[in-house]
Amino acid sequence: MGLECFNKNRQWAEAAQPVIDPAGWTAGEILSRNDWLYSFSNAEIDEIRDAIAPYNYKEIDLMLLEKKDFQLPKLGPILAEIRKDLLYGRSFILFRGLPTEA
Repeated sequence: MGLECFNKNRQWAEAAQPVIDPAGWTAGEILSRNDWLYSFSNAEIDEIRDAIAPYNYKEIDLMLLEKKDFQLPKLGPILAEIRKDLLYGRSFILFRGLPTEA
């Protein structure tokens, strides 16, 4: 892991000092907030459905698909921010509202 993942929200650990890191949360801190929840809107779900529609058949080799194969003009930037939070922030998120039916 290089220094590129070190950001302004993190501080170098010092002996006998509290760790300052966005992933260093406690259960009480998490339960007092809800910014770790993300609920998909109907429009976002429709965008996902449109993005996967060309590949929604049994014979597709999923291993050949890449990020560029899925057009998510509105949801893409939101997911990019969520990815940053997963990598450099709190390190988890709970998604809600994604349909589970086939």
